[in-house]
Amino acid sequence: MLFIFGLLKTLISVAWLLFTIAVLVTVWRDKTATTGSKVLWTLAVLFFPIVGPIAYLFFGKKGQIDQVTV
Repeated sequence: MLFIFGLLKTLISVAWLLFTIAVLVTVWRDKTATTGSKVLWTLAVLFFPIVGPIAYLFFGKKGQIDQVTV
């Protein structure tokens, strides 16, 4: 039973690490954001590892839906 909880904890940690890396890549590939905002979001994601990536998805990606063309 302890093995299963350890494995689950490891899988969640790896998934969160990949999610954080994906957010950082998204931050730096955003062509509409300034360098200053990219640095601030990077610091927020790194110093607040749980709240930072989620905050970027809600507040940092403004206008992304408007840029989608069909």
